Amino acid sequence: MLGFEAKMGRMIGKIGLVLALILWSALPSLGQVPWAAVARAAKTLQYDRGTVETISGTVIEVEELGPRRLERLSQVHLLLKTDGETIFVKLGPESWLARHNFSLAPGDHLTVKGSRILRPRQTFLVAGEVRKDSQVLPLRDENGRPLWDRGLLEP
Repeated sequence: MLGFEAKMGRMIGKIGLVLALILWSALPSLGQVPWAAVARAAKTLQYDRGTVETISGTVIEVEELGPRRLERLSQVHLLLKTDGETIFVKLGPESWLARHNFSLAPGDHLTVKGSRILRPRQTFLVAGEVRKDSQVLPLRDENGRPLWDRGLLEP
């Protein structure tokens, strides 16, 4: 007969094996879902066609954020003051703006069409299109998918 310690050791080993199999089956296979696709999907999910609106205002601040986890491009955000509010606007990669010769500076007057996102601590707009004077910068398609992720890099 096996001793108590040996029985416990086998039981712990079996439990560990079962847990490992459960965790392994929950993970997608490496070739099935690339992490970049997951990041793009997460970005697309925050764009809600039901909350699309057009606002106009003056740029207060422009900020270029370096790439974060799961992002490969620096992102441009701005603070826009309208008649009724000051709102944070997410545009897209700095390289996309540069390819379209679209520059932004405090004091610029813009018209932004985008999806208003309500979060517990912040409301912001995910821009689909930005107009400055006679320039138009397309950023996302009607479903909110970023144009730069679809290979549409030409101005």
